[in-house]
Amino acid sequence: MRNIGYCMLVMAGALSGCMTAGGGNRDLDTRGPVRVYSAEDDGSRLARYAPLFVVEHAENAYNRIGAPAARYKADGQEDVYVDASTPTIYVDEQEFETEHGHYTNLIYRVHFEESPFSFGNFNPSAGKNVGLMTVITIDDAGSPLLINTVHTCGCYHAVIPTSYLPQDALPEKWNIDEFANYGERLPGVVRYPEMFDPAVRPVLYLRAKTHRVKNLEAGTLAITSAHGDVVTAPLAPMEALKHLPLGDGEETSFYYEEGDKKGLVKGARKPWETALLGAWVQDSRVGQDREFGSREETGQLFYTTLNPNKKEASDMSDYAGFLALNGWRM
Repeated sequence: MRNIGYCMLVMAGALSGCMTAGGGNRDLDTRGPVRVYSAEDDGSRLARYAPLFVVEHAENAYNRIGAPAARYKADGQEDVYVDASTPTIYVDEQEFETEHGHYTNLIYRVHFEESPFSFGNFNPSAGKNVGLMTVITIDDAGSPLLINTVHTCGCYHAVIPTSYLPQDALPEKWNIDEFANYGERLPGVVRYPEMFDPAVRPVLYLRAKTHRVKNLEAGTLAITSAHGDVVTAPLAPMEALKHLPLGDGEETSFYYEEGDKKGLVKGARKPWETALLGAWVQDSRVGQDREFGSREETGQLFYTTLNPNKKEASDMSDYAGFLALNGWRM
């Protein structure tokens, strides 16, 4: 009976994931204003490869990319939130090796003030201070090989190869046309020009409310800007998330800094995901956004699977192991 209960929880989670996805429709919703977020060109490699984010229904603050911030409430308690008026893209670089080569991950992290809850279109990922990461894997020649999008809770990860990745590095039976990702349908390959052009970037189309990636392609800012207003966002080091100004020279971290909550984003509880999946995944904070890094550094495992037996192996901080678990032969 207990196993049956766990299976029902997983089924509920899978169904709810599908319900948030709008049937996998990749078309851009233009019934409201659209914004295109582009990284400020500071001359860095991270700026040169930075993805473009196309955001639907930008009239709603919760759909706009913001910046984590902190303040004191009237009662003197600390309040950590995301300010939708100041878009910022947080970045980092990490190298890794496999038996086949040496690679660099260019990591881009953005946050939103919330993913709102509604019964009409049930969203189990509803919560505050939610985020999305994009990891672009490049080889030593500077060619982008993989684009990985994942929510900062470890949910909904989707690794998509580019046309520069050799065919023999794909997982077996990989569908180059499209694949299913928790209710979304994403392209099986992101096609770049035959000769790499640094003006061509990954373009992520984000679904309103859930911030799910509904489509991904390669394109230029000049072409993508036709979708809506372009907003330039500065790049900031990932470490800045641990030093949010509080005023009067004080600062605080976006993450809890001690105890069993260490490494979790403050205020980012996901009560519906916990209720649906916590027992099965054996994590009472499943779905809560977290710092990206090894558990030794952050206090948390950045796992990307609902299978409790593969949590350790799915930890994205061991990127070579993460890719191997998912069938990539790099």
